[in-house]
Amino acid sequence: MINICLLTVIMLFSIGCGEPTLDTTSAETLDQSTEAMFQTLPKAKQDEFIDAMCAIATSHMADILKVRDSEEKEHALITKIFHGKTASQIIADGAVADEKIKKATPQQALFMGRMQNQLKQKMIKELGVGVKP
Repeated sequence: MINICLLTVIMLFSIGCGEPTLDTTSAETLDQSTEAMFQTLPKAKQDEFIDAMCAIATSHMADILKVRDSEEKEHALITKIFHGKTASQIIADGAVADEKIKKATPQQALFMGRMQNQLKQKMIKELGVGVKP
């Protein structure tokens, strides 16, 4: 009996101690979960997180532009890309996205770089941090 109780306590404790994830069920929950996740990160990881979010969004820019006329389709795409991901997963996905951006043609890379910079400035403003671009 003691073993079952101990196992239950350990399971409940481990469930509550997981790394925060993004919740994309609505624009409001996305904003809230992004900010909460950002605040839990050490200062050194905050820059990486912002860079990763922007790189991922930039690498999906063609898809985002295709669905921008439909809020429902845009939400579905954002959900597909980000929902349930932890900061560690986002930072890892950001590294993959950076590689994709590096493989673009020079003209595409210039456009993507500008877009990434604009996204970064917007995130910095929304998160209220003093991160340099």
